[in-house]
Amino acid sequence: PDIAGVLNSIAAVHASKKRNEKALPIYEAALKIRRDALGDSHVDVARTLSNQGVAYAALRKFPQAMKVYTEAKKIRETALGPFHPSVGDSHVNIGNVFLRKCAFTEARCEFEAALFIYSKSPLRSDDPKIARTKAIIDRVKRDEKLCV
Repeated sequence: PDIAGVLNSIAAVHASKKRNEKALPIYEAALKIRRDALGDSHVDVARTLSNQGVAYAALRKFPQAMKVYTEAKKIRETALGPFHPSVGDSHVNIGNVFLRKCAFTEARCEFEAALFIYSKSPLRSDDPKIARTKAIIDRVKRDEKLCV
């Protein structure tokens, strides 16, 4: 698992420099190591899947992003419980994919699910995740009205 962590970090550096095509195979190698060492339902597997999703979304490979984000969400729900902030983060990730595809209704549902989870989680009411999610919901509602 230590090697997977290093690989994940290397891939993250590539992704932060907009070299997502280079990041993806490194994330894949990290994912394989984590699955082999920790099993398919470990939160570190979910973390790597989410990182892959960011890279896929940046490359506009939305079906692949949605697939890995959805798998990460399921792992987090099972491993951490339905009201863990990481589950909310997964909903935000999925919502962002819908938003980039201009699927505003689906995006709003995901962001509202995230906000609900955050409200039930141990996060404080003034946590920046809550404020950001509320702002995104407001933006989605405005954008949605423009498309009607």
